[in-house]
Amino acid sequence: HDGKCVEVCPDGTFKDEDKTCKPCVGCLTCENRDDCKTCEDPYVLVNNKCIIPDCKTGETRVNGKCVPCDVKKCKKCPNSKSCIECESGYFVKDEKCIPECLEGEYEKDGSCYPCTLNCGTCYEDSICDVCLPPYSLLEGKCVLNCPKGKIRVDGKCVKCEVLNCNKC
Repeated sequence: HDGKCVEVCPDGTFKDEDKTCKPCVGCLTCENRDDCKTCEDPYVLVNNKCIIPDCKTGETRVNGKCVPCDVKKCKKCPNSKSCIECESGYFVKDEKCIPECLEGEYEKDGSCYPCTLNCGTCYEDSICDVCLPPYSLLEGKCVLNCPKGKIRVDGKCVKCEVLNCNKC
């Protein structure tokens, strides 16, 4: 090592096949080029490799350090200002966590998404419960005019009660 004969290679190096001390790669101490024994802080040893550990829930890595997400009730944040997964009972909306989706939105996989156009309340993207006036609900969709044989009643297209009636 450094032009001198040593019995044991110093920390940060290992003895290779040529009996010379070579530097460890990404380790504090190592058995050989690929197998670490100890790591420098903040790295941890996993399967003989030094890796940066995951941050705790509600934290993100900034400049190599785990810092809390700035977004309240956030479980996963790619950076401190935006959230991609909220704590249980909260939903992602515009990278923030909210307690419930707003009117005109539906929840899917922990996030809020807008209902289809002219729909006031929905439970999936394409299935509407209540249409915005002057639209009427027809089989989960919002239509401006009810088709032949149906009439608008309380915001819904319903079948005319008169037999064989095209227009009520």
